[in-house]
Amino acid sequence: MRPRQVKTRTPPPATGLANDRCYAAPLNDCSRKITGEHTLSHSVLRELSPTGIVEVNGLPGRPHEEFVSVQAKGLISNVLCDRHNSALSNLDTVGHRFFKSLRAINAALRDKAKKPRNRPYLFNGHDVERYILKALCGDGFAGKMTDHGGRIRGWRPSAQWVRILYGLEAFPEGWGLYLAATPGVEFDLDEDTLGIRPITNDREELCGATFKALGLEFDLLMTVPNLAQPPYNNRDTSRYRPVEVDFSDGRATQGIIFGWDIRGQGRLLHIDHITEDRPQAPAQEGSSAMD
Repeated sequence: MRPRQVKTRTPPPATGLANDRCYAAPLNDCSRKITGEHTLSHSVLRELSPTGIVEVNGLPGRPHEEFVSVQAKGLISNVLCDRHNSALSNLDTVGHRFFKSLRAINAALRDKAKKPRNRPYLFNGHDVERYILKALCGDGFAGKMTDHGGRIRGWRPSAQWVRILYGLEAFPEGWGLYLAATPGVEFDLDEDTLGIRPITNDREELCGATFKALGLEFDLLMTVPNLAQPPYNNRDTSRYRPVEVDFSDGRATQGIIFGWDIRGQGRLLHIDHITEDRPQAPAQEGSSAMD
């Protein structure tokens, strides 16, 4: 099963304009107006906090580990023209549905008052990849990302990255989504956790991002990883484009199914959903889709 990728192309005719304040300027199809952009989507932030107040860290001028309460509507960066911003609205919808689906799975399996039913949530995997790429490009261009060397400044995505984001070019082989989880190791499914942090190479160049949602960590790599280095040297701890992530509490199984135009390793990650007062989810390896 593979739904079509959502459309992210700007409508014709092309404008021929490259607005340097827009990170999609290499496409030469900008408008003159720059608009505010939520890199993690306002709908996702409101799903995380209906009150509109979120706890964030990594703010400029503050210690990285310090969390501060801020209004979600204030987490805006001026990184796209209105033409390219509007074209990515379908990816914002995908990101909201992806995060909402993970929270719905956790809530259904936690509720012991009624028996949950088996339920799959289907996504085009490349849409999830491009949603994370959108957040990476936005925060990177806005100078909001930090690594061990400090804040990453003066960065902008390559023309190839922008073409991939807007559906004009496919991800090259080996690029894309990797799911990190160690079989048999318990971890917390924290439904109030959402974040993104940079991945840099040996030359301290930005080459991807880790997207964390409910305790699961997805690495988006915009390069071919070094398969001799952890975690990519171990197929048990790093899965390239998994076919499915499912959760089971012994009564029902619910999960995220990824449909891929370009397949990866095609493996299943199974997570035992535990609701006692201890870490919730020992991950297990698998190879088949949900029944």
